[in-house]
Amino acid sequence: MITCIRTHLGLSIEDFARSLGVPEALIATVEGNPRNKIVPRPLANAIYTVYGYDTGTDIIAKRSAGARIRMLRGDMTIHEFVNYTGVAAIGLFEHGKAVPGDIACKRIAERCGVDESWILFGFGRGPDEKRAPKAMQDEEPEDRTEKTEIQRVNEGRRMRGFRQSRQMTQYQLGQLLGVGQGQISQYERGMIAIPDRLLEQLEKL
Repeated sequence: MITCIRTHLGLSIEDFARSLGVPEALIATVEGNPRNKIVPRPLANAIYTVYGYDTGTDIIAKRSAGARIRMLRGDMTIHEFVNYTGVAAIGLFEHGKAVPGDIACKRIAERCGVDESWILFGFGRGPDEKRAPKAMQDEEPEDRTEKTEIQRVNEGRRMRGFRQSRQMTQYQLGQLLGVGQGQISQYERGMIAIPDRLLEQLEKL
């Protein structure tokens, strides 16, 4: 959590500590224990005062992170999203009962193609950015099809219509086509072009 803010600001641990007026050892200790989800109150107050970021010490921050995770889940069930991300506490995050720690946040971010800082604080690359999830970035060149916005939107509607006519979730269609749920979501919204090979697969189903 603290690491997300510091790297987003482009600061070293030494510079970050100096800007906050706290001991460098405090930053190093907090960052050195990624499983620790509690930010010491003095450090949390300093970060909020200097940079305006709430580090999850109150219920509003918890609910904000949970709402963004719910957005990423789309029409998956919580169980499906848990399996997809490998993070067991999705339900707790969405209901504002916990804030994702560094490990959980990293797993969700990698699977959904967003920045960890977006999940926690709302800044950085979110789901509306036109970039595929990390797991999909090694596709063959022909998968990065260049099409007009109208073509993308129309093809996205076709895909959504196909999925809904068969009462499938985005997760289920993704499993059928061999792509991630986040990728299907971006296709259906016309954010990125659907590769011709996937359109051909749809026609054969």
